[in-house]
Amino acid sequence: MLRHLKQTAACCLLVSPLGLGCAEKPAVSPEDVVSAFFGAVDRDDCRGALRWLDGSAKERFEKEDCGAALQALRQKRFERVLSAQVDGRDERMHLVRARFAGEREPVLLGVRKTRRGHRIVSF
Repeated sequence: MLRHLKQTAACCLLVSPLGLGCAEKPAVSPEDVVSAFFGAVDRDDCRGALRWLDGSAKERFEKEDCGAALQALRQKRFERVLSAQVDGRDERMHLVRARFAGEREPVLLGVRKTRRGHRIVSF
């Protein structure tokens, strides 16, 4: 019995990096965080959207009615992330360029690396 448990544990360690049988992949990059945030916005998921915010962006979002805030963001119609780069003033901050439908210029979102992973701090 103990031998089978050891084999199972070893198998899980080998298979988990491949993503087989694992839960949803965590959003680890700044680009992933922005996509995950707007995915939650599209699903009308306040709790899911708040998960990806921190600092002044989270405070601003919490002050508004969540449903109204999500509706306003959905109206902007997020399309995709274009690029991300480290902000030269702060190595923990990334500037993420995102495309929204009907906008001529991309929008910049500030994504900071925190203890809990990357979080959107300005948009």
